[in-house]
Amino acid sequence: MSNIFLHSFVKLLSALPSLQRAIALDRTNRYKDAWNTVSSVWRNDELRYSDSEGKEEESQRFIQAVKILHQFLLAKQDEAS
Repeated sequence: MSNIFLHSFVKLLSALPSLQRAIALDRTNRYKDAWNTVSSVWRNDELRYSDSEGKEEESQRFIQAVKILHQFLLAKQDEAS
């Protein structure tokens, strides 16, 4: 996984079979929705270096989606709180 970069979500997903399975098998679509939100909103350098303000609703949705995926990944590492 050393060749995976933060801005390459397709490569990240392919490197995480457990996340792929969770997205495919989740009947609530929680993980799929979170993944789609993060991958569609993330615009790597554009977000960091932009001089425009983002939309609060989109930002909150993005943050919540990141939390869902983060908790999933922590649980897979037995580090969930």
